[in-house]
Amino acid sequence: MGPATSAAAPGTPTVDGEGVHAVRPVIVFRTGSRWLALAATQVREVVGVLPSHRVPHRRDPRFVGLVNVRGELVPCIDIAALLGIERATAESPKAHPGHRWPRTVLIEQDGQTLAFQVDEVDAVHPVAGEALQPVPPGEPDAAGRLTQAQVDLPVGRTALIDSDLLWYAVNEVWR
Repeated sequence: MGPATSAAAPGTPTVDGEGVHAVRPVIVFRTGSRWLALAATQVREVVGVLPSHRVPHRRDPRFVGLVNVRGELVPCIDIAALLGIERATAESPKAHPGHRWPRTVLIEQDGQTLAFQVDEVDAVHPVAGEALQPVPPGEPDAAGRLTQAQVDLPVGRTALIDSDLLWYAVNEVWR
């Protein structure tokens, strides 16, 4: 099952070709105090935190540098900066006590691989199409503009990131 399409306006729940009752897996992660989800079909793997290496003459704060994944150099972005989310503090109320294990998430689309670091990865959750809720109008950050829907999960209200819009935003970083 592929990721949801982006034919609808941002913030409108969309479903794949299997209809509103289709169940799709999403990986849930936290950056700052926000819980986000991305279609599991986009995720190549989740690994421990990888050191990044700066690239000369690249000053965009959303581009962290390159990470080495078993000999493959992969561009790494700052997902919080890209989405306009403030970094978590040690007292972040939404973090799971004792579960603050930062991770690097590797995603793929159309042969491109990208890495980003998150504060915590929860799990892969199945999400039914009818569980998707529209994004409230006027979300103040880029996460709202890149969100296709919201869903209530065990960690709380979670924004489902539209993978096509995410890749579009990432490609803007390279320009």
